[in-house]
Amino acid sequence: MTERPEQLRDRATVAPEAVAGSLEAFPREAGVVGETLRSFEGERRSAAVAAVAARLTDDDVIVRRGAALALRTCFEVHPETDPAVATELARSLADDDHVVRKHAGTALRDVAVQDPETADAAVDSLPELLDPASPDLLSVGLDIAAVVAESDPDAAVPLVPPLLDALDALADSAAGQSGGSDDVTARSPAAREFRRRQATELGRQRDRIVGVVNETLGARPEAVSSVRPALVDALRSESVGVARATLAETLGQVAESDPAAAAGTTDDLAALLDDADAAVATSAAWALGILADTHGQRVADAVAADVDALAALLDAEAPGARVASATLLAYVAENRPDAVDPAIDSLVAALDDANPDVRASAVLALGDAGTERALADLRTVATDDPDERVQTTAQTVLGRIAADE
Repeated sequence: MTERPEQLRDRATVAPEAVAGSLEAFPREAGVVGETLRSFEGERRSAAVAAVAARLTDDDVIVRRGAALALRTCFEVHPETDPAVATELARSLADDDHVVRKHAGTALRDVAVQDPETADAAVDSLPELLDPASPDLLSVGLDIAAVVAESDPDAAVPLVPPLLDALDALADSAAGQSGGSDDVTARSPAAREFRRRQATELGRQRDRIVGVVNETLGARPEAVSSVRPALVDALRSESVGVARATLAETLGQVAESDPAAAAGTTDDLAALLDDADAAVATSAAWALGILADTHGQRVADAVAADVDALAALLDAEAPGARVASATLLAYVAENRPDAVDPAIDSLVAALDDANPDVRASAVLALGDAGTERALADLRTVATDDPDERVQTTAQTVLGRIAADE
């Protein structure tokens, strides 16, 4: 006769299969089965956990749900288990039942936090959890992905494309929600609060996705080439919103640590310089400026057609945008002085910018590309600029010009 789970809890000698059999007989009491597993110790718990994990492949979905919930309940308190059990949980992430995936994913997350190596078992199935249509699954999936990225960046690289796909889908979901804001029901206080919470959660999930991508590519910059198609799609997708600027910054960080790895994205970044979102254009200009340190000619050639966009950034309100633009224009002027001609007037105006970094970069750009038109202005900067560093830069540029005459 099969006994109920709670009747097994305090028995000192109970076969592990008895717990699993109790689960099969009373699958809706899976929470109690999990508590029973909690009450066991050492090898007794391990054996019982393995027996319950074997039910994750049962033909009856109710039993599979029960097994996943029982393991989740156990691992909330005792997240240690055999790698074979972690593998069974990972396989269950691809189960066709949402509830099984949710409980198995949560159980595996708790195990992975305790033992990060077990998270690697989930890499192949983890995309099944990265479902923006199911925020609870997505949250668990991102928890596991974060563990993988931190403990084994190599294993996390294949997760970058599905993470970026999820990012795009999240953006589409947010756009769809905002699109119904004129409905009468959407104007009620309760509906507005619900949408506010949804928007907050969507933003949080978006930030977490970008965080995992950043950590992965920061640790493995050479992987940029293998994930470039997904990365470029995300950068071009206007619906992704502010995350696009952060992804462009990620490429700048890659350029700092591994310029060769980021060089292949030069044209992709250049295409963002005239983006309608100034933050995206600024991040792209900043990343290209870093790349120009080692790939000046390549960057200059890619940016040559977008000098007007950089000139427009020189008038941006944000100091960072003006610095990024002026710095990049200085690199372009050094390598392709003819290409900077459309920006000369804007660079001359930038000599009066409040930020000394902008003024210094404008001096360098004008020294290479706008000498005749800007000579008088450069002389004024060399004597009157309030920043000694900017004065020195202008004096050096004027000395070089005089030597070349």
